[in-house]
Order: sequence, then C-alpha cells, then structure tokens
Amino acid sequence: MKGTESGPIPMRLPTAHEGTRDRYETSRSGWISISRLRESLQARLLAAFLAVSLIPLLILGMAGNAVAENAFSEDATATLRGAVANQRGRIEAFLGQSHEQLAQVSSATQIEISLRRFLATGDQESRLVIAQILQDSVESAGNIEVVDIQAKSGKIVASSDPARIGTVTLGGDELERALEGSLFDHFSDTGEDHPTLLISSPVRFDGTTIGLATMHVSGEQLLDIASTYTGLGTSGETVLVTHDEAGNPVHLTPLRFDAHAAFTRPISSTDTHSVEVQALNDTPRNTTDGVDYRGIRVFASTDYIEAADIGLVVKMDRSEVFAPLVRIKKILLGMAVAFVLAVIAAALLISRSLTGPILRLTRAADLFSRGELGQRVPVTSSDEIGRLSHSFNEMASSIQNANAILEEQISARTAELTRSNRDLEQFAYVASHDLQEPLRMVSSYTQLLARRYQGQLGKDADEFIEFAVDGAKRMQGLINDLLQYSRVGSQGGKFTRIDSAAPLDEALGVLSTAIDEAGAVVEKGNLPEIVADEAQMSRLFQNLVGNAIKYRSGADPRIRISAERLRDCWQFEVRDNGIGVDPAFTERIFTIFQRLHSREDYQGSGIGLAISKRIVERRGGAIWMKSKPGAGSSFFFTVPDHLP
Repeated sequence: MKGTESGPIPMRLPTAHEGTRDRYETSRSGWISISRLRESLQARLLAAFLAVSLIPLLILGMAGNAVAENAFSEDATATLRGAVANQRGRIEAFLGQSHEQLAQVSSATQIEISLRRFLATGDQESRLVIAQILQDSVESAGNIEVVDIQAKSGKIVASSDPARIGTVTLGGDELERALEGSLFDHFSDTGEDHPTLLISSPVRFDGTTIGLATMHVSGEQLLDIASTYTGLGTSGETVLVTHDEAGNPVHLTPLRFDAHAAFTRPISSTDTHSVEVQALNDTPRNTTDGVDYRGIRVFASTDYIEAADIGLVVKMDRSEVFAPLVRIKKILLGMAVAFVLAVIAAALLISRSLTGPILRLTRAADLFSRGELGQRVPVTSSDEIGRLSHSFNEMASSIQNANAILEEQISARTAELTRSNRDLEQFAYVASHDLQEPLRMVSSYTQLLARRYQGQLGKDADEFIEFAVDGAKRMQGLINDLLQYSRVGSQGGKFTRIDSAAPLDEALGVLSTAIDEAGAVVEKGNLPEIVADEAQMSRLFQNLVGNAIKYRSGADPRIRISAERLRDCWQFEVRDNGIGVDPAFTERIFTIFQRLHSREDYQGSGIGLAISKRIVERRGGAIWMKSKPGAGSSFFFTVPDHLP
C-alpha cells in the first residue's frame, strides 16, 4: 500500500552507471595500476611508450651485463692462472734445489765410507769426519738448518747439531719408505715463524743401503713466494696448503688477512666449495664462485704439487673483480633513469594532448549520469572529438529539458499517491473496525441460537447454525489477519541494533505449548546482532517456526535456526523435516490468503507467510524457500547489516 511498493517514476534519471565517477576518481589515484590500464587511454598510451623504450633498453642492458661479466671473469681467470703457473715454477725450483743439496750429502764417497766404518767398528773418528762434512754443508747453504745421518734403525748417529745424536727423526712406515730409496717430504712445525722441509734419502755402500741422510730445509723461501701479491689487487692472496700427519688439510703459510693465525691452521675438509680443499685435488682448477677461509666468495685458480704434497691457491675477491663493472652499472643506471624520465615526460605531453578532450568528455558524462544534468563540454576543436562534444552538449540539453518536465509530473503523481496510500490505510482500518461490530453480533446470536435450540429445530437446522458460527469465526480471523498485514508498514517500530537470539526466544516462548504438544526439537546456531524491529522479528520467527510445527510429517519435528554472514547482510535459515512443498509452489505460498491444503487438513488463513514477507521486505531484505515434497523445507531471509 506504500508508494514505494507500487513502483513510482524516479525523481531523476536512472543511474545505470552508478559509481562510475567513484571508480574514475579511484583510477586517478594510481599511476599505472591494472585498473587504470583498463579504464584510462592515457595510462595505456604511457605504458606503450614505456614498453617500447624500456624493453629494448632492458634487453640491451642484460645482454651487455652478461658480456661484461664474462669479459671480467675471463680476464681475472687468466691473471690468476698465470700467477699460479709462476708460483708453481718458483716452488718446484726451490724443491729441486733442496733435493740436489741432499743428494750431494747422501752420495758423498767420504760419508759412505765413514758411515760404513763407524757402523762396523764404532770408530768415533769416522763419526767426527761425517759430522764435519755435515757442518760444512749447513754453512755453505743458507737455507739448510740441520743435516742428520741415521742408521737403518732410525737412530741418528751423526749430525751437524751434535745434540741430536742418539735421537730418532723417522720411524715406522716413514722410515721404511725412505730406506727404499724414495724421497719423503713433509713439513714440521719447529716452533719458528716458518715451516721446515724435511727431506730424506738412503745412503748406500756398494749398492747396499746402510743408513739414511735427512736434511731440514728452511721454508722461508715458501713464505716469500706466498706473500707475492703482484697484480692481485687489494684482496688477492697466495695460499699454500698441505696435509698434516693425520691426513687433514692445513694451511702451510701465514694468511694475508689472518696474519696472527698459526701457519698450520686447520681447514674443514667437508666444505667442497672451499678453494683450499679444491687445491689438494690432483687436477688444476679455475673457479669463479669459490669460498675461501674467510667465507667470502672469490675467483681462484688452484694447482697441486704432488712431489711435495703442496696445494697452491691464488685468489681474488669477486667483489674486487667486478668492482669496475659495478661502477659502470651505476653510471649506466643514472643514464637509464634520465632516459626513462625523458620518455615519461614526452609520453605525458603526447598522451595528454590526445586524451585531454576525451577525459573532459568522460568526466562530464560521469557527472551527467549521476544526475548533474547541467554538465557541458567545451568544444575546442572541429575534429571527431569536437563533433562528439557538440553532440553531447545537445543531448544533455534535450535530456535536461525532458527531465524538468518529468520531475514536475513525478511530483504531482507522488503527492497523489501519498494521499491515496493514506486514504487506503484509513479505509482498511475503518472498514475492519466497522465490520467487527456486526460480525460480533452475528457470531453472538448464532451461538445463542445453537445453545438454546440445539436439537429442537432438526438435524439440518443444527448443521446450518454450526456452519454460520464457523463462518463468522473464520471471517473475524480473516479481518484480524488483514489488520495485522496492513499494520506491518504503518505501525512498525524503529530499527535498532539487537541480539537476534532475543526475539527468537520470545517467539519460542509464545509457541512453547505447540512445541511441547508436537514433541518438536528446536536447535539454535550462533545468532548475530542485527539492525531490525525487535517486535516484528519476533513475529517473523513465530510465523516460520509455527509453520514448521504445523506442516510436520510423521516424525517428531526437528527445526534448526542458523545464520551466516554474507557481504553486506546476514542470511538466516529456518530448516525443518516436515512434509515439504512442491518447488512449483514456493513463490505462491508468500501470497496473501493463498493455501496449498484444504481447511480440513490444516487450519489457518494462509496469511502468515505473506506477513513474514512484508516484515522482511520492510527491513530491505528478501525471503525465499527451498523445499522438496517429503524432504522438509528451508526458509531463508536476509537482514541488511546497516540502518535503512
């Protein structure tokens, strides 16, 4: 009966693109976002300019960077490989010289004869001769620290240092290998600030091994070799490594960046990326992504001198190798930024000159679609956009004039409809009250006739009186239901925020007798706070739960009320296990006075669900039903989560 329900003509133009301006303003806030690319020609033109200019620049930059990195890597690798070859040559020359010095001692005829005589007779004069020869050898060579002559048992029988006589330098497997004629080289820590090279060679007389000559050679020359950093920059370093007596890798020389560490500092043999570990492999290797003892990534070239069990590493930090490339990248990056800014400036100038008139037309159309009918577009050119702007202005003027006339008509019809609705509500109220009085009189007198003349007027008369009484009662019920239906809109309460469980509990209290008689079980889920008319919500729950109890099947009624959150409203569900409804009639049941069953099968006027629909729609929601005969029914209704 309200004007809003009868579909009046709107007061302004329909806004089919409602929110367009909001989206337009939002798109302006992002520079080149995905939404702006979809909605803005200027953004697409700018993106096209950037893509055309930046993609080739990016490809060239990546290709140039790869070529430059490869060139720097090859140059650094060549430098390190050359340094390794030079250092290896110097180490092998040092070892060769030491071997020659030892050979001169072990093959000297005087030492062979004197050692043979001493071992055979214990002649002390022969020992003194050997000692003098050994002392002369130490004095004539600056790098020899001490020379020993050992018996086959390993015991020192003569030495350039008399204090060593009677001690044992070599024993076990080491002594056996030395006596067999092979040179045995290893390094020992003598407590000095440099390593000592121990070299052994058998002493033979007439082809028979009678003893062993052992020479201790100073490793200071190795330190000089390891401390040569020429051409290796500020991070370059030469590192010598070997195996200790247990076979574990250790540093042989002090380290450039850890000068206070002992030169026998151990190395983790499990780190396969360590260039020091790689150096003890038999195969020379170049690496561009190794890790040194500091844990820093390095370029390195490694080699292995098997005769002396020496691993040689020459390395440089990757950061230093690529430092010139980093500087070049920074310069190119600055140039690229300047180029991009220039491209953006040019793109903006061009795109604005093309899209400016279109944007003005778009803004005007957006505002016009929202009801600002006075919008016009300045015509600044005679091209296609200028002609389009002129057409828009003419169209806007025509619509504005038509809208003014339409609004006058709407105002008149609205006033008339308001009066009509008010008159209809008054008519319904007065008519129902005026009908109540004669209806009560008819009902009272027919009941009086039934009491006084029951059985006196004949069977037919009793039946007719019963029909009259029943009809009067049903008529009175229909009038009351009609009054309730008409008052849903006119006498509804205020919408406030309430706990939806409260009106449900009130409705269940009203229905408690019917629930107990039917043996119904009512389950409640977690129900939210909503904005609604509490009294009408109670009536709504009462109608739906009562409907579920009335149309129950043979089993005990089971009714569940639940709610779930949708985007901007709450959706309630009242589900039962009743007789169900054919889906073809799910819309009909919400029509006033519509019934799907006879009055003898189920009592009622058929207005309860119509009132429920009117309550839900007054709140701004919707109500519907899903059902299947014999499988129960589910009534759904929505309640917006905001004030109307």
